[in-house]
Amino acid sequence: VDIWPEQWGVTVRQFRELVDRCRSRPEWRAETSMHDFVRDWVLPETAGQGVGYALLANAGGPLEVNVMVSHSWNENVVEFLEALERSVSGTDVMFICALGLFQNGDGSGPTIAEQLGTTAEESPFSRVLEHISRVGRARGWRWRQGRFLQVLPTWLFIVAMTLYSVPLVAERCLPYRAQCLHLDSAVIWHGFLASRDKDAPAAPAMEELTAASKACWLASLAIGAIALLCKLGLRCVRLYTGRMVAVPNRQDDLYSRLWCVYEIFTSTTKQVPVELAWT
Repeated sequence: VDIWPEQWGVTVRQFRELVDRCRSRPEWRAETSMHDFVRDWVLPETAGQGVGYALLANAGGPLEVNVMVSHSWNENVVEFLEALERSVSGTDVMFICALGLFQNGDGSGPTIAEQLGTTAEESPFSRVLEHISRVGRARGWRWRQGRFLQVLPTWLFIVAMTLYSVPLVAERCLPYRAQCLHLDSAVIWHGFLASRDKDAPAAPAMEELTAASKACWLASLAIGAIALLCKLGLRCVRLYTGRMVAVPNRQDDLYSRLWCVYEIFTSTTKQVPVELAWT
């Protein structure tokens, strides 16, 4: 059965496991580049197998790619991995050419030239981007708004906590039920609010807050509830986060790498979102 490039994917956890396994060997060097990593570690792993590391790691069932990774082989492999860990989720499946293509050329599988095809459009890179675009178009708004919807609950929660802190900063008052707790007379201990000084004057009731503080407190409760509902609602919606992730590094200028520029151009042509990794 033919397995096409859109299934030559690995998760960031699988990449981490491979790197950690290699780093545990005494011959590992901290300055190992991606080029060195392929030559010294990936090639021995895949020798005689006829498939790239991605298919070898997922022999029981290839994974469908939703993230195309554009990077340089001159970068430090650990820095590259850590950038990906900051930029993709545990459920994302990445196409990384170093792990997706069969690199050995030992006769047990296709050559690099055979895998790349005779034109750029036939290359695995174009096929993966076309696959992401095709699946994304079929998902409609669940793709176009997918990344925004993923982070929306988090940002709403941040806004809610910011508004909740207004009475805390402006009036040194922690809203709690009908009574406002002063910071001077309350401590947090084992998750319970307890009075430090029983003779301290009673804290004001919530209605004694200024209009601005009261409005911020009520808004924080409303926005917090919306954030929770959004989080629960997204569990019922299958979002699609297909995209390209371009990984800058300290060794090469991203825009001096012709192939990376071409991949980004192809991605935008196919209307696949492009993100820069968090390096």
